[in-house]
Amino acid sequence: MNDSQLGAVLSCISARYCTHENLINLIWGPPGTGKTKTISILLHALKKIKCKTLTCAPTNTAVVEVASRLLKLVMDSYGESSGCRLGDIALFGNKDRMEVRGDIEEVFIENRAKKLRHCFVPETGWRSCMVSVINLLEDGVSQYKIQEDQEVMTFKSYISKRFGVVSKNLIECLDILWTHLPSSSISETSFRNMIVACHLLESIGKLLQASSIFSESELKNLFSLHKSTSYDALRKESTEASKFIECLLILKGLLETLNLPNDTAEDSIVDYCLGRASLIFCTVCSSANLNKVNMVEPLELLVIDEAAQLKECESLIPLQLTGIHHAILIGDVCQLPAMVKSKVCDQAGFGRSLFERLSSLGHKKHLLDVQYRMHPSISRFPNAMFYDSKISDGSNVTEISYGRRYLDGRMYGTYSFINVEDGEEAFERFSCSCKNMEEVAVVLEMIRRLSIASATTGRPISVGVISPYTAQTLALQHELGKTYKNQSNFNVKVKSIDGFQGGEEDVIIISTVRSNYNGDVGFLSNSQRTNVSLTRARHCLWIVGNEPTLRKSRSIWARLVEDAKVRGCFFNADEDERLSNAITQFQKLSVFDLSKNFGKLKLPDQGWKPGSSN
Repeated sequence: MNDSQLGAVLSCISARYCTHENLINLIWGPPGTGKTKTISILLHALKKIKCKTLTCAPTNTAVVEVASRLLKLVMDSYGESSGCRLGDIALFGNKDRMEVRGDIEEVFIENRAKKLRHCFVPETGWRSCMVSVINLLEDGVSQYKIQEDQEVMTFKSYISKRFGVVSKNLIECLDILWTHLPSSSISETSFRNMIVACHLLESIGKLLQASSIFSESELKNLFSLHKSTSYDALRKESTEASKFIECLLILKGLLETLNLPNDTAEDSIVDYCLGRASLIFCTVCSSANLNKVNMVEPLELLVIDEAAQLKECESLIPLQLTGIHHAILIGDVCQLPAMVKSKVCDQAGFGRSLFERLSSLGHKKHLLDVQYRMHPSISRFPNAMFYDSKISDGSNVTEISYGRRYLDGRMYGTYSFINVEDGEEAFERFSCSCKNMEEVAVVLEMIRRLSIASATTGRPISVGVISPYTAQTLALQHELGKTYKNQSNFNVKVKSIDGFQGGEEDVIIISTVRSNYNGDVGFLSNSQRTNVSLTRARHCLWIVGNEPTLRKSRSIWARLVEDAKVRGCFFNADEDERLSNAITQFQKLSVFDLSKNFGKLKLPDQGWKPGSSN
């Protein structure tokens, strides 16, 4: 962790011990500054000090991301050791919308309830499995005699097979219990004993599989432990015998000390786990469901990620939960705010976040001031425009090796503005969205060449194409089709600005779309949206736009164009012959037939055409 991250974490932890007042901490996390890493380390620390914390975010994606990062941190902390206790972490919500899969399933509450239900069933659950093993160890000989007439089998074969079955069932149950039950349900001593018991069961199973270790009579003595007058005497006979005795004693102790539910209703198990978990994750709106949960210990702390995207009224949902003493809001007011469809409500400030309100009132913010995502050439402009140059570049991005050149030519350096003056903006008939097919042609040509470069060099390249207009993203997605879906080491994503918030790719291509004589750029002038689009790239950022239109807009885009010229990063598309040819081909098509006939267009090199699988 860097100093700013560590300072933010320590400040939040110290607030937890403040009992004389309720505190709100603000963590300001600009793009690439390790916001999610900071949250996960903070939550890991709160887990260790047993601070019952609710972590929320406006969207399912954001919640799952934070929970996943914490889960990885916790699992890594256990290393190769047996027994990873995850029961203190609980994620709940809509499984389909959250797209729960992979390791995160281990903390998803519905999955947990299903697994625990299997262990709580009286007839086949943990207690039944444990009793079966104890009975076999104490009097396996009698069980063999009952089975003797039904199946011709030696005692050694019978006991090896029977022990394998009952021990496997018990090990599976114990693994589920220590993994998924909250730590308050199983003491540390019981947890350690469960681990030891599983190791002993596995060890005994291997001994039984080895035919030469025990004779028939020795095995019968070991599986008649209820007749033994002195365990100490048996222990002295052999190390192997001591394993049987130790296993039996541990299992008997666990049978007495473990006090677990016998309710098999999944809703009851969900309530039981949520009520005892120390770290709970859900969306802000879903947090209202916690009012129905019987909390053994009340919630103490609230953490809200992406807090600047949350309407002030929405943040009140978790803040009203019983027991919340302190809140930690993490966000960036310089990125996208909450979505408000009504213009009247938007103008009335309905979209303002609590993070923004407190910031405007001068509330102290912990600024994460080192960015680790963007090459310095990319971070330079947004850092100066949105963060008063307060953000420094991490050592990783200042390394020479971080600068990547995927295509030949100065135009395709780390940072470029590519002027497409001949483009024409066209508004959709039934919406306010517009597209610019000349820019589509330019972007597709760039993607094609990146694809060839990746295939030729074997270098993985991830490409993101961002446009503020839905019509443009749809046009790009349509023409790309499934062209690169099966190409290894090459991945293309086309999304709106909203869809890319929080994301990052090796190469980002921005299509600004607008092309007119009066400099009208509409909501493209929104500085928060501009900030998001400019801060998604790791190694290369190529901006495609109409220079005269953007220059006349008197918006932040005019400054961007001027900055690119000053830095020698401004290029005209016709300086590249292949880009120029792509634009020319488009202009030969009928304006009215443009979209319909786009797939028939043959661009230079290898006869490639958009939308084909070639």
